[in-house]
Amino acid sequence: MILNKDAIAEFLTLQYVLGDHTFRKGEQVKRSMDVPKYEVYNDANISDVETALKESIEQSTKGKKEIGFLLSGGKDSRLLLALAKSLDIDMTALSITDRSDRAELAVAGMIAHSLNVPHKILTLPDSYSPDVISDIVKITDGLIPILGYMPVYMLRDQLKRFDVVLTGDLVTEIMDMCEYRWYESKDPMAVMKRKHFGAGRTLLKEKHVQNVEEKFTSMYTDKSLDEIVLDTEIRNRRIQGLDAIEKMGINIKAPVLDSNVISSTFSLPFEERTHGRLATSMLKKSYPVLSNIRTTRSIFPLYFPWWVHFGIQKVKNDIDFIKKGNKLWKGAPRYTKLGMFDAGYQLKYNIGDYIKEAFADVGFIQELIKPGISDQLIEDHFSEEKDYDSFIAALLNVKVWMDINS
Repeated sequence: MILNKDAIAEFLTLQYVLGDHTFRKGEQVKRSMDVPKYEVYNDANISDVETALKESIEQSTKGKKEIGFLLSGGKDSRLLLALAKSLDIDMTALSITDRSDRAELAVAGMIAHSLNVPHKILTLPDSYSPDVISDIVKITDGLIPILGYMPVYMLRDQLKRFDVVLTGDLVTEIMDMCEYRWYESKDPMAVMKRKHFGAGRTLLKEKHVQNVEEKFTSMYTDKSLDEIVLDTEIRNRRIQGLDAIEKMGINIKAPVLDSNVISSTFSLPFEERTHGRLATSMLKKSYPVLSNIRTTRSIFPLYFPWWVHFGIQKVKNDIDFIKKGNKLWKGAPRYTKLGMFDAGYQLKYNIGDYIKEAFADVGFIQELIKPGISDQLIEDHFSEEKDYDSFIAALLNVKVWMDINS
């Protein structure tokens, strides 16, 4: 086997590989799904997006008896759950959580109760074997970041019981353009480089970052931001993740991944679908009771400006950090974390010894990464001074893949 070092450098930089390449030279990804075709038309409005979403939900659930719906506390899943409920679909809301995730569960419970939808909690195990990582890498061929798919993998037997599981995944990427409020620029290439190249500049030797950046530029110069996002975030990363979940035996559907939904969304003025405006506007118009429910970031209702929730979240994190003696975890997951579990805590306290052992011999990766960077990541992460979970996970992804395929 000849390694595709360029593809590995792309993964460590972007957390996905550009195009259809794999870590093996000359081999291409075998896809079971791709980005639907779309067209932009005149006179589109928010109602068109809502109608398209409802039609996609109906199509995804047609003929299915046991229907699950992955419900967090965010705007995306609460919107899609409300749309599904408006269609009189009989379903069960499913919230994946660890035992410390009280804020997320509270909000999800309020949403399910408000819509009179049965709510089931799927609790992640307190510990797991490093074999979980190896299994995920085998399923994904190393091309998908492991952290985002560990919870689903560990609960796969419970999720398989449903004929179909709907998810709000990709709503942010398509309907909110990956929340590009963080990257204020009218130049699509500048926006994408700022978003996607942070990890690479931390991990890789400069020449490899430059190679990836040159390839990225050559592929996407003169492309619109919509086109770049669909081909990178959606096609090369998130759809491959949905493919991997299907390989686990779970029939999962993302209603937003539909040609009519994408067409109607991308036909709206860009200003109407950034800063969370599109999903929030739909909720305020058609489902105001959900817009009045608090978020997981703060105690305030969803309709408050995003910077209010973000600011409160930052203050909570800072206070939590100080309380723990300027440590990130200090033996317990962060109370104010977002998402299914505290990945940084898991990487230290659950499989920390496994990671240290894996990083003791990173072998060929040393040709790509900065000298001593793996040791520095481990030192800072395990002293709890910095949270390097995504960087450590990316290196671990490649290391485990190489061990499996050596």
